[in-house]
Amino acid sequence: MRYDPHRGDRRAFTLIELLVVVAIIALLVAILLPSLGKAKKRANTTRCLANIRGVVGVLNVYMTDHQCQLPYDFTGANDYWTLALAEAGNSNKLDLCPETVVNPSPTGGPVVNPPNPGIAWTVISAVNSKLNTSGSYAINGWLQQPAPPGQTDWGLSQTPTPTPKPTKAFYWKYPYDGGPESQIPELGDAYWPDGWPCESDVPPADLTTSPGYTNGNMMRRFCLDRHTRTVNMGFADGHAENLQLQALWTLKWHWNWTANKLPLGTRIPPK
Repeated sequence: MRYDPHRGDRRAFTLIELLVVVAIIALLVAILLPSLGKAKKRANTTRCLANIRGVVGVLNVYMTDHQCQLPYDFTGANDYWTLALAEAGNSNKLDLCPETVVNPSPTGGPVVNPPNPGIAWTVISAVNSKLNTSGSYAINGWLQQPAPPGQTDWGLSQTPTPTPKPTKAFYWKYPYDGGPESQIPELGDAYWPDGWPCESDVPPADLTTSPGYTNGNMMRRFCLDRHTRTVNMGFADGHAENLQLQALWTLKWHWNWTANKLPLGTRIPPK
């Protein structure tokens, strides 16, 4: 700061001093921005866990009241767990992770698959308008009702056929027998509203790109990079956890699940 004879005793910053101050501020912003970004992601992960606990709570109340598996309509109405959530008063978008946004122009249907982990899936139902919604989570299909005779059972008709080949005995029945419930995944981050994972399912080649609709290897619907190479999962006992992706293979997805690690010779991709 220097004396300016034209302004009396008032003093002014020199251009060099102003540039130094601006440079210091820019440096501080550059240092703080990554930390702020990480803090925001941690906050979103926490909010997502709260959402999942809320959804699991609603679904558990449904199963307690009906003493049965989660409902599923195999005639085309699709994904009744979202309908149960809507009828329970889902006014605060519990089924939408804060790390995702609604697809601004979904096309196709009845379920629109998102292109990446940051966009929610969309249900477009011509049967029941109450099902029309967007979401970021998928139900564990092995907790839903198996298909009745004459209807396609998506859990049992996967192609290529998983090992071991699923049977109706794989479906969980409520109240659960063969848990513990703290290891039975009920709902978690995903590209699709539901999925029936099997032990032989392998990780996707790319964690940042949607695998698209597939009737096989349904673990890929859950194995995605949404919370810095982790996903959130809610369990049958009502709690929710943030999990490393490889931990997905250690959970008790169906009654006969025996695997406790990734399939031999596979790994989670680096990105």
